[in-house]
Amino acid sequence: FFYYSYLDRKEQFSNNPPKIQSSDESFKRYTVATHIIIGIQTGIDIIIVLQLPSNKKLVTKIDHILHRIRNSLLDDENIFTLTLDDENLLENIILTKTYSNILDIQNMKRLYDICRYIKQNQNKTVNYPLSYTLRPIKWLYSTYTGPGNTFIALPVELIDNIEQNIFQLRDDIMKLEISLKQDLPKLLNGYLKERLSDLQKHWLNTKNKYINEIEQLAKLVIDFRSGRIPVQTVHSVLNTQTETLVKTMIHDLTQNLNDLTEKGHFISDLCRQQFRYLNTVEYDIDQTDNEKTIERKLVMNDQPDYILCSTDTLNKLKSEQLRQLRRDAIEKLKNNFNLRLIYADFSYCSFELKNMMILPLNK
Repeated sequence: FFYYSYLDRKEQFSNNPPKIQSSDESFKRYTVATHIIIGIQTGIDIIIVLQLPSNKKLVTKIDHILHRIRNSLLDDENIFTLTLDDENLLENIILTKTYSNILDIQNMKRLYDICRYIKQNQNKTVNYPLSYTLRPIKWLYSTYTGPGNTFIALPVELIDNIEQNIFQLRDDIMKLEISLKQDLPKLLNGYLKERLSDLQKHWLNTKNKYINEIEQLAKLVIDFRSGRIPVQTVHSVLNTQTETLVKTMIHDLTQNLNDLTEKGHFISDLCRQQFRYLNTVEYDIDQTDNEKTIERKLVMNDQPDYILCSTDTLNKLKSEQLRQLRRDAIEKLKNNFNLRLIYADFSYCSFELKNMMILPLNK
C-alpha cells in the first residue's frame, strides 16, 4: 500500500455563532435542511494498492524506489524525477489500483504518472474537497424552528457486522473482477469467448446487485440514526438480503470461474501436446445430429485427422481412457507428421455424447 495525504487549504466560518447570525438577517428559517456546512478542507488524499511480482530482488528494488518517491512528495522543494531504469523497474508492478478524492488520479494506471500528477497539483486543489465540517442549523441560528437534528449512534455490534460482511463481499467482488478481466482471458487465449463473456456479465450483475444492496443499507442506517426505524430493521436487512442473495451470486460465480479456469488449463495442456482445441458449438452441432453428420461437420476432406471427441463429464468419469487416447494420438503423430490432432469439446452443445469417440469413424 502507498498512502499520501496533502492538506492544501482550510476554510471555516467563525466559531462565534451570534456574530455570524447578526451579519445575515435574510436567512430563510423554514427549510427541510437540518445542518449547515461551516468549513471545508481541500487537498489530495490517495491510497494506491500495488501487487508486486514474486521475485524478491525486484520487490526490494521497487521498495527502494517507493521510498524515494515518498521523500520527493514530502519535500516541497524537491523536483519529482525518476531515471529510465526506475521507470522500467516500476513496469514490473503487476496491478495498480488507486483510490482518491481526485477522479483524474483514479483513472491512471502507472505509478509514475500518479506521483507526477500529485507533485504538479499540490497547490491546485480548490476543486478537490477532503472533508466538510457540519453544524446543526440551530447552532448558527438560535431562532430556527425547522426540523430537529436527531442523531442516534449505531451500536458497536452492528458496525462490526456491517464491516465483517459488506467489506468481505466487496473484496470477493474485486478479486473476481481481476480474475475475469485479466487472469482468465490471458489463460484462455481467445478460446471460449462466449463462456467468458457470460461470466463477465454475471459478474457485472453481481456487482450491481451489491451496489444496490449497499445503497439500501445506507438509507436504512440514515433512517436509524434519525430515529425513524428501530435497529432490528437494519439487522434484518443485513442478515437476509445482503448475506443471502449476494453471497449466493458470488458463490455461483466463483464456482463457474473455477470450472472455466480448470478448462483453460486443460486447453493449455492440449496445446502443449500439439492438439488443436475445438468447441463443437461453433460447428452447429446439436441434438438433431448423429455420428455420421457430426463426422461430416468436423472432418475435412483429404486431411489426415485424429479427432478425440469428449466432454468435461466424460473426462472426469473416464480419466484413464482419456489419458490413453491422448497417448495413442501422440504415437500416431510420431509416425505421421501431417496428422492433425484435434480435441472436439461437446461440453457446451446440446448433442449428448454418451461415450468418448474418435473421428474419422473408419480409422
